[in-house]
Amino acid sequence: MSFQLYIPYRVLLSPCTSTGIVLHRSVPKASSAPSVLDAQCPSRLVLDRIADKWTALIIQILAHGTMRYAALQREIGGISQKMLTQTLRSLERDGLVHRTVHPVVPPKVEYSLTRLGRTLIEPLHSLVAGRKNISLSSRRIARGQGL
Repeated sequence: MSFQLYIPYRVLLSPCTSTGIVLHRSVPKASSAPSVLDAQCPSRLVLDRIADKWTALIIQILAHGTMRYAALQREIGGISQKMLTQTLRSLERDGLVHRTVHPVVPPKVEYSLTRLGRTLIEPLHSLVAGRKNISLSSRRIARGQGL
């Protein structure tokens, strides 16, 4: 008899956890198909990147065109300078955002979506639209109006 660590789905999907439940016997894997629930799955990196709230907001704003740093910061209410800088750097590193520095004084820096970044516009838009529909349905159910 061997022991395996069982981690519930809700724990797998939470960002920072190391807790689990030890089973008394091993549980066979349901399938060997790739899954985002597998910690080694490369899709997890993509999911982590686009699921970040600042990333989603930046991509939605840059979908309208090229913007300067200050304009981005004004457009996204509540984001700190540090968080905006970190998010833009990681998006640039991941190939989703292009940073253009114009050689003028003072320096002019503009951000735009790359071709890869533009592929995320529609899925993120659908996600936001779906969230709005869920909110409306939840309110109707709470008022007893049903779906």
